[in-house]
Amino acid sequence: MTTQYRYRLVPETSVPAATRALGQEALELASNLEGIGKIQLFWFLPARAGDEVLRESERSLAGWTQRGEIYIAADLPDKEVWRTVGHECSHIQTAVNGFGTMINRSRPATEKEISAAHEQQAEKVAEWFTRFHYPNRRGR
Repeated sequence: MTTQYRYRLVPETSVPAATRALGQEALELASNLEGIGKIQLFWFLPARAGDEVLRESERSLAGWTQRGEIYIAADLPDKEVWRTVGHECSHIQTAVNGFGTMINRSRPATEKEISAAHEQQAEKVAEWFTRFHYPNRRGR
């Protein structure tokens, strides 16, 4: 594995207050839609020389889940914060309730179906954001 991207945890206080609030609202909405319990949200940015590295990846990441926690890039635009939180909550829902529940089938879901379900959930949260919650803040 060739690591091209390294990420560091950033203090919540270093994330703009409006972005933090948006992330928490998205987390509450998405976790309610998914039927999962309280989840903690953390923020990250690319690591600089000398920083403690939280995660390494071969590709650029907007977010990830780890041990039932969600990590979101602190520099995402509003709509992408919503979309990414929704997407990551769907990963937690899958882990909590099993692969088949997102697809509503009796057989195990394929990786392709799981990926499509995650994207569908992310789009559901992003649509709610753009249509009902922040119609004047699109594309920040």
